[in-house]
Amino acid sequence: MFHKSGFIYFENTRRNGDKGVDCDELARKLKELGLGVKTELIEQVSVDPSWFQGL
Repeated sequence: MFHKSGFIYFENTRRNGDKGVDCDELARKLKELGLGVKTELIEQVSVDPSWFQGL
């Protein structure tokens, strides 16, 4: 783990090949405990090209 410009970065494996921090598990645990994270739902809009072909 190292700190750079306000962010903390984690590596999944260490230089000697040992498994490091599981970033996905860490994110899930931070979310579960409400520690420094927030959940945002983002609307995604997709265009249906077939609808426009009938115009």
